[in-house]
Amino acid sequence: MAVTRFWVVGTARNVARPLASSIRRLRDVFSSLGETRFFVVESNSADDTVEVLRRLSSEIPNFLYESLEGLPEGSQWRTTRLATCRNHYLDHLLRQQLGPEDLVVMADLDGVNNRLSRDGITDSLSSEGWDVVTANQSGRYYDLWALRHPIWCPSDYRDYSEFLIAHGYSARTAHRLSVRARQLRIGVESGLIEVAAAFGGLALYRPWVIKTSRYEGMTPAGQQVSEHVPFHLGAREAGARIFINSRMINAHNTEHTNALALVRTHIRHRFRRVGNE
Repeated sequence: MAVTRFWVVGTARNVARPLASSIRRLRDVFSSLGETRFFVVESNSADDTVEVLRRLSSEIPNFLYESLEGLPEGSQWRTTRLATCRNHYLDHLLRQQLGPEDLVVMADLDGVNNRLSRDGITDSLSSEGWDVVTANQSGRYYDLWALRHPIWCPSDYRDYSEFLIAHGYSARTAHRLSVRARQLRIGVESGLIEVAAAFGGLALYRPWVIKTSRYEGMTPAGQQVSEHVPFHLGAREAGARIFINSRMINAHNTEHTNALALVRTHIRHRFRRVGNE
């Protein structure tokens, strides 16, 4: 597939340390395949993220960013804030004249794409039948938060974990069964795996897909949800086919596949939910 332009978009908050290297990795990979344009939406940073963005915008052609003011702070607003930022870059893209040979690249900018390569992208470009294709990791697949698959991860993993805890399982065991057991190592020979939703730190989108849906950070019941899930489910309803490409590797292991760190995060999350009830 010949690509005219890659439109690379992402959000940034308190990522001053990995931000420049993340952008340069993405630029090196995608600019070797076509024209590359960046648009980053920053919000609520307390470090030097804005200064790094300012410097990158003066160094890299076609690099734009915007900072959103007045978004709510606190962990209970995290997914709402992210959904607002992502909808802002959707609106930016919708104002552009994207052609059918363009591709939208949505990327995390926190260093997770440190193993992304031209080969992984060209493998996706040469594959057929997809409207959205998302990344894999050479270690354990980490992004269960954004994943929906009818067998592998049919619902929010936290619901299963809460069910186990409510029936006498410890937080550690609930984590092992609801998270660790599902963080599979997907071999590169697995090809394209169709899913209802996924992200994994990087995804490619046909331009028409971004017109079909919006990001949301809360369920109708008021529970936090990965903002990628409503967006992708809406795209699926419009006919989009979404895949994980096992050969499009962007990382090895991440902080989200560190077992001890995940248990601690789960316990903190459990206490926060109890406190909010």
